[in-house]
Amino acid sequence: MKKLICLLLSLMLIVTCLTACSGGKEPIAGSGSASSDTGSENTGAESTASPSKPADDPGKTPADAYTSTEDAGRASENTDTTSDDPANTSANTDTPAGEPLDMEAFLGDLDRANPDKSADALCDLMLEDPYFRLFVKQRTTDYYPGLDYEFTPEGVKTFSCIIDYMSSNSIVYVIVPEEGTDAKALAESFEKAVDPYWTREMKLKVLSRVSDGRIFLAIYKDGLMPFYGELASEARDFTEMFHNYLKEHPDTALLPMLEYFSSHQKIAEMGAREVQEGTLTGFGSFEEPAEITGFSEGAVLEPMMSPNTFICYAFRLPEGADREAFVKMLNDNANLVWNVCVAANTIIIENDGDCILFMMCSESR
Repeated sequence: MKKLICLLLSLMLIVTCLTACSGGKEPIAGSGSASSDTGSENTGAESTASPSKPADDPGKTPADAYTSTEDAGRASENTDTTSDDPANTSANTDTPAGEPLDMEAFLGDLDRANPDKSADALCDLMLEDPYFRLFVKQRTTDYYPGLDYEFTPEGVKTFSCIIDYMSSNSIVYVIVPEEGTDAKALAESFEKAVDPYWTREMKLKVLSRVSDGRIFLAIYKDGLMPFYGELASEARDFTEMFHNYLKEHPDTALLPMLEYFSSHQKIAEMGAREVQEGTLTGFGSFEEPAEITGFSEGAVLEPMMSPNTFICYAFRLPEGADREAFVKMLNDNANLVWNVCVAANTIIIENDGDCILFMMCSESR
């Protein structure tokens, strides 16, 4: 009987020790235990995040999330706080993303530093700044982008404006009033004429600055960031980008490469997609469609708006393929008038290893 009691007491002691030791185990993932990330604690203070270094793969920049106003709704669903605009990435460089643009301070500095420059010259200076690299100059004399179509201001001597069609739809005007015109009243008339439907985002701010002899008017998306790295201003710029990208990413798939092209250009709003062997846009005609075959992987970059005189293909050839024969097939079947109503005038073909870049476009001659 004493032996039985001793045995029971021993078993109870063992169970007690095991129960105490179990408290030292690490929480099981997903069990609802406290996170080791102290940043998740809400202290009531507003946190300030440091600019992060750009991703090493330019094909996966924040620009991929939103490259047109049509994608704005989808982009807003992304909970990542990194901005979606191409202008908000230091793509393909080690340069930090930088700080958001203070438009009021920028225009003030520009104005004070260049008291004698024309409206056109001031816009040219802005285009050289990293914050405005995605902008293009809008050359027109009888239409004011971003303003009511019927708006006809009185007392304007000259004006110039730059627009970011690629990502933010932001506009900056420089206006020189005629002598004797009330510049402040003229600026107010421009502000009142801002078209609320210029962009479907409905998030643009309006800022005007009146100084001696000129007016600055900005219709812009808050939080504009500088753009660094490669940027194509015309189709031929893609050739250097093609070689650079393959040098840095020799095993890349072709679709990410053309998506990178799309987010690093200011030619037109564009989209990229994969293509398969068969009839492809730009080759053959309606009467005699051409089949493009002999490639193992393909992708196309084309403008959102059609008709357009630009189209770009990237092809990868299988091992042992006759590259010269493939290039000849592309040349023989290329149709510069594939849109019928408009015609391109230039064919550009580049090769890099087993990859072929094919473009049709219009160039000044």
